[in-house]
Amino acid sequence: MNDPDQASGPSCFPTTQWTLIIDAIQKGDERTAQAALDSFCRGYRRAIYNFFRRRGCNHADAEDYTQSFFKSRILEHWDDRDGILHTVQRSEQRKFRTFLATRLWWFVKDQWKTERTQKAGGAAIHLPLDEIDQSGEGADQTAFKRLGSEFDRVFAVETITKAVERATRSKAFLSYFVSEQSGKQVTQADAAGELDMTVGAFKKGYHDFRKRLQAELLKEVGKYAGPDKREIEAEIKYLIGLFAEPRP
Repeated sequence: MNDPDQASGPSCFPTTQWTLIIDAIQKGDERTAQAALDSFCRGYRRAIYNFFRRRGCNHADAEDYTQSFFKSRILEHWDDRDGILHTVQRSEQRKFRTFLATRLWWFVKDQWKTERTQKAGGAAIHLPLDEIDQSGEGADQTAFKRLGSEFDRVFAVETITKAVERATRSKAFLSYFVSEQSGKQVTQADAAGELDMTVGAFKKGYHDFRKRLQAELLKEVGKYAGPDKREIEAEIKYLIGLFAEPRP
């Protein structure tokens, strides 16, 4: 994985929130940059929290790790003139999701080193990091990719959940949407029966749901991907594919 960036090109999304934050930082608009970065990252805080929860952390530990991650890896060093937020080039087409995953990788590695040292002194380990304790560059790269894939899955669930929650009557059609995306053989008649609806009513409702969901996903993903609409749609397709995969 690389650090994030954005592409440039004509689109109905000429800028993204992420692009505007990078612009403000690189132009030295400190007040705007800090407020915008803080607000933007809060919108993706849940994905980081859920990442730690999926790794076996309890609520309190996951909260602590999440707070520490944003403070030490995102917000505290945003004004470093040599830092990634000042040197990133948008033409390289890198994404905010990739930026978060890369920052998270280095945070987890450093946390593993700290907890390994503390364990030697009898302290408890709160974050399972066994896969990082490997020797050799190849093994480390494998763990790096595994963590990135794991975070992408969590990020996909969080992003699509946000969009679903904003789509009217979304929960009634979500399970069928997931089954459809995953290739399961579930007919609309069966889905309608489970919802106690006629097939005609289900088809119309599901059609409307798909339209609303697509619109909400364009808004949500458009905040950090793009500005080319094709890039946003490719990101949506990637996230939906992850979302529809069976839970491990």
